[in-house]
Amino acid sequence: MNNLYHSREDEKRRGGFSMKRIMVLMLLLVFAGGLFGQLLLFEGFDDATITNFPEGWTFVEPGAAGILWWGFSVGHNSPGALRTCFDFSLTSPEVEDVPAGSTLKFSYQLHGFMDWMTPTLAGREVQLWVNDELFHTFDEIVETWTVFSIPLTGITGDVVVEWKGIGGPRSMAPAFHLDSVVLHGPDGYDPSIYDGPTFSLPFHENFAWGSNASVRWWRNATSASTITLNTIGNGTLSPFIGPITSTSFLDLQFSIQSGATHMPITNQVLQIKVGDVVLHEFNSETTPQHNGRRFLRLPLVQFAGENIRFEFVVTTGGENFLFMMFNFNVYNALDYDLAIHTFGRAPTSVGQPYLENIGVDTGYTVSVTNVGLQTAMGYTVRLVRTSNDGDIVLASVPGVSLATGATHTFTIPWAPDFVSNSIRVQAIIDWSLDQLETNNRSFEKEVVILERAMVQVGTVSGTNHHLPVWTGNFFSYTQNIYYPSEINRQGYITSIFYNWNGGGSSGAYNEWTVYMLHSDIMAFTTTLAANWIPIGDFTQVFKGQVPLTTTAGWIEIELDTPFYYNNIDNLVIAIHDDKPTWFSGSFFCTPNLATVRARRLGTADPIDPVNPGNATSTNNTIANIRMQFVVEDDNPMNTVLSSFTAMVTAGFDVSVQWATSSENNMLGFHVYRQVVGEGSQDIVLVSDNLIRATNTSTAQRYSFLDEHVVVWGGIYLLATIVKK
Repeated sequence: MNNLYHSREDEKRRGGFSMKRIMVLMLLLVFAGGLFGQLLLFEGFDDATITNFPEGWTFVEPGAAGILWWGFSVGHNSPGALRTCFDFSLTSPEVEDVPAGSTLKFSYQLHGFMDWMTPTLAGREVQLWVNDELFHTFDEIVETWTVFSIPLTGITGDVVVEWKGIGGPRSMAPAFHLDSVVLHGPDGYDPSIYDGPTFSLPFHENFAWGSNASVRWWRNATSASTITLNTIGNGTLSPFIGPITSTSFLDLQFSIQSGATHMPITNQVLQIKVGDVVLHEFNSETTPQHNGRRFLRLPLVQFAGENIRFEFVVTTGGENFLFMMFNFNVYNALDYDLAIHTFGRAPTSVGQPYLENIGVDTGYTVSVTNVGLQTAMGYTVRLVRTSNDGDIVLASVPGVSLATGATHTFTIPWAPDFVSNSIRVQAIIDWSLDQLETNNRSFEKEVVILERAMVQVGTVSGTNHHLPVWTGNFFSYTQNIYYPSEINRQGYITSIFYNWNGGGSSGAYNEWTVYMLHSDIMAFTTTLAANWIPIGDFTQVFKGQVPLTTTAGWIEIELDTPFYYNNIDNLVIAIHDDKPTWFSGSFFCTPNLATVRARRLGTADPIDPVNPGNATSTNNTIANIRMQFVVEDDNPMNTVLSSFTAMVTAGFDVSVQWATSSENNMLGFHVYRQVVGEGSQDIVLVSDNLIRATNTSTAQRYSFLDEHVVVWGGIYLLATIVKK
């Protein structure tokens, strides 16, 4: 009797038949005259690995463990399950009563060592043995799934098939990948069971390939070819899917960009094909993975009734690029089905999270499309925080009526009421009628929620850039430039924070002096001493100890003198570290900026900021920083003002005087002048420095002399500045 070997998934696809019933069915088919041929062995390796083979299959690695000689894997959907071994052998179960004229068929890939550069097999080969006879030798690189078929001439009776990887130096590591092994009789077999690199998948519901997993496909060549996955062994062809119906469609979520710079591809064309039919071309597109992904929906009605598979092909050469597939789904259209296609808010730089402030309303946009066959009503679009304990709803908006194929963009307002260094949010559709939930969620976004009136510049986690100080037992002096477009706020800076990686020691601290300056300098040009911005131009804002311990996180430096930033000029921060302590830690920085933003000097000898000498280096990096601003007091109860007057002096200046009867939680005061007449209503700040408050419950008097009056006729205003 012939034995039939198949995976459990195949059993499910065939309606849950037992092994005994399938064997009986096979016997009946053969007895009926071989109308459907004779399938003697089939193995699709579903969910199999080289440590978990289907029953009856044997994998042996006779070499010494720990020396990578061969890579090996099975299964079309999860190749790359590599193993360290000298050589290998894989043996099939014994198949009984194989008739003359039978054929062995399987799919394979054979990748060379250093597949991503100049691949080579380095003298290795894979041998195919049937019983004790060598039937074929594979000694050429095959980078995509390829079907191999060979008649078993002269073989009858009981049959065992074996694949052996042998030969070559131990320092090389090519890889062999095997899938979908078929052994059939001379009358053939039912082609619906197996066709190509993987058998057809029944399409009763939906099919997802690469769903919820980032599949990185890397193109590293300059000639037209089929694109391949960067994980060794993965190919370009999807499994077979079918039969396709008149309402089937492909839904793809992807990102494509030049590999090194996150810039658009310019000289490449990447196609999605089914056979010879081109479904879509990606050309001159960019979708940086951290800043939003693109969604693509393609109808498949032209393939109705067929079993199809998809192929990704590069048609022109020119440059390297990175294609990332996040979800690849084939669906049959349903009556009730909503899908999220875009989600986000005002863009941030590549690789950066969204930065929010507590209490500040931000609108997140969500684009929803009705891909069902019926009008959609009665749903809700929500912004949620994802966690291990489930979704936490942050904000919601009601849905609108959407006809079939219609798209609507919702804005979900959200004002955070908590502070967090990192959460993840996404948009979801809440609709009890929806028949397909997999497209009801957007991809996640990372969000950092800051204190009120706090700004963060830089979020990339680069270290060892010797900013804001040169760590490691060095005296240091640095100058770092921040642009107004990055800060995007004006007012008094009362504290700054730098993000420490925790590489210090218990009780350790350094002695810092911090300076700030408005400047129009956009970049540093050389390391020469003359290129330092003179220290006399700066305002000293802090001098004291900064703890650098084993605790990672943002270290606050509360300024001795708050610095008023105008958000017009660049902000330059200079830091002199005059008491270094030995440790290996560093601060997080954002490198690889377009301009040279830092000058750094690190030395074993003390440094004089007045005459520091040549810099050790310059760099296009900024230290990640948070700046705490204060806002002008909206609550006059913090200060009880008893009088406020302005008088012209004998020298034609203006003396502004005021008195308070009590003060609470105050930083100080600012004086403004509004010029009236001659078409001007401008309000200008005339007190360059903050006039410090006393914060007492007793009466206090203050005065300010305005020596820059050029236009007579106006009024003076007093602003109270409160603590955070």
